[in-house]
Amino acid sequence: MGAPIINISFIEKAKTIFGRAERGIVGLILKDNLVEGNPQKFTVQLTDEIPEYLSDFNKEQIKLALMGNVTAPKKVVCYVMNAGGSVGDDDEPTSLTEEYKKARAWVRETKIHFLACPTVETDGRLADMIAFVKEEINVNKNKIMGVFPFANTEDSDGIIGCEFTAYTTGETHTATSGVYTAEEYCSRIAGFIAGTPFNMSITYGTLNDLSNCNRLTVAEQDEAVDAGKLVLMHDGEKVKIVRGVNTFKSTTKTKSISFKKIKIVNIMNLIYDDLVKTIRDEYIGKFNNDYDDKCILVTAINAYFMNLVTQSVITSGECQIDLEAQRNYLRMAGEDVTEMTDKEILKANTGSIVYLTGKVGIPDAIEDVEFPIYL
Repeated sequence: MGAPIINISFIEKAKTIFGRAERGIVGLILKDNLVEGNPQKFTVQLTDEIPEYLSDFNKEQIKLALMGNVTAPKKVVCYVMNAGGSVGDDDEPTSLTEEYKKARAWVRETKIHFLACPTVETDGRLADMIAFVKEEINVNKNKIMGVFPFANTEDSDGIIGCEFTAYTTGETHTATSGVYTAEEYCSRIAGFIAGTPFNMSITYGTLNDLSNCNRLTVAEQDEAVDAGKLVLMHDGEKVKIVRGVNTFKSTTKTKSISFKKIKIVNIMNLIYDDLVKTIRDEYIGKFNNDYDDKCILVTAINAYFMNLVTQSVITSGECQIDLEAQRNYLRMAGEDVTEMTDKEILKANTGSIVYLTGKVGIPDAIEDVEFPIYL
């Protein structure tokens, strides 16, 4: 007979987690002068797949994203806004505002983990794009991360704010005489994160394509990190990322300082995406909402968590039917729950709603080491 299909689906997702996680998807919104016949949407996995009609600047942005870290990103999906007006049969030229509107619509319908736009500040659209990404995360539940320049005034675990000047080795750079602004280098940072395994962070990650960066003192580095800035350092030999943080700053009782870490939020996003997709594909509409079938779902989710524990993605994970939520549902429905046992409440009919609760332990990477030596 075998295991229920939803259990198999969760286990398979967990087994292939590193194949997907180490090779995330980067989305780039580019701007170029297009002519009829130039596609605005395309996907590349290798540098020789980059379209020839793109400007040298845009070709380089894609190459930067493809560099990755431990691995290359799974793919780079691109949308090219037309800087020169309309494309195709439409004779009416499109405004930059309209092009960004189309680009945002493309993001909504495209699977993207890390989004960058190398002209967003130059175009004066930074605030608009940040607001859009936050809406996608908070309203549409699209677990995307936006990698933008000078976005540290934000307070969001889904916005990464790059603030630095970087100097290239000169072997790959074609845009601005060997100097990258933060805006120009966001594509590289997005690809770097996408190519980083879940059991690693990007803290002290080496950017081998750079020869130098603007130098900050240790105190300035600390201040920048606390302010939610992703900044660079030179250790005397190599250029590195100081710490893998996003712009989240306002901690609460339910949202701790851990949410500042890109690594931890990335794992949260992965688990959310896996659970939502599998439940939608394999559970909703295919099982009765009774106690036995709820247990099938809970068992499947716990098997998924155990596989993540085995792969050191999480330290622990447990899901169960939410007893208190079921009790409140029954009470709101007019049921007298005062004499009901916990088992009776867990087995009670809750209409079409499944109430689950769970805990997941997510490990941080080694970033701070204290090692006093006494002689």
